[in-house]
Amino acid sequence: MRANNKLTARLTRFRGGLIAWICLLGACSTKAPAPPAKTVPAPPSLTVPYAAEARAGKAVYRLDSAKSRVWILVDKAGPLATFGHRHVIEVGRLEGFASVTPGAETKANLRFPVASLQVDRPAALKHFGSQEKIGNADRAGTREHMLGPRVLDAKRYPWVDLRINIADTRPGSRSLKAILQLHGKQKTLNLAANLTHPAQTWAVKGRFSIKQSQYGITPYSVMLGALRVKDKIEIRYDLVFSPWSP
Repeated sequence: MRANNKLTARLTRFRGGLIAWICLLGACSTKAPAPPAKTVPAPPSLTVPYAAEARAGKAVYRLDSAKSRVWILVDKAGPLATFGHRHVIEVGRLEGFASVTPGAETKANLRFPVASLQVDRPAALKHFGSQEKIGNADRAGTREHMLGPRVLDAKRYPWVDLRINIADTRPGSRSLKAILQLHGKQKTLNLAANLTHPAQTWAVKGRFSIKQSQYGITPYSVMLGALRVKDKIEIRYDLVFSPWSP
């Protein structure tokens, strides 16, 4: 028993030391810094065009932020992947509207500030079955790096926008055509989602994956790729829209 306890303690110290070296190597990377960020104007209001549609008699729904959730799952890769962990990133301050026209194409807009992203909060980790215990300092360091110029560059690209068109809003599995604007690039996505209409609300639930590199983002990597995050990330969403009028 004592031998096993000593071995466990040694492995724990080795893991901690290796992670410290990895963090140091990441901080000392010779990658050239990004040029100074320019001032980015605030995006146009989502409220104004949807208020006009509501006044024109269309059925407009507003995202219920208290009941809606978006998670971004970022997995580890590389020979030293066992010394990393899956990151669970939560989207905050999400806003959105939908203009629903029965029997015709429905449109929706979603938006959130990149600075609202939260990393590896205990409740989020538990939600996805992780038993990892991550300290506040580690979470803060990961978030700072994620928002910095080497990854999301939140000062230069402070907003993420998603425009959605749905041909059929009847309950069930439906196809969505979306345009995602991230990190200064736009890509068209074809998504599958499940639509329901509980208690006069409009709910959309699903998941999809994107590659960071397609949006000009270089996945984080240290030690010549021995420890890195995967290029492909998964986005899961559970959105609830409620009837709205200006």
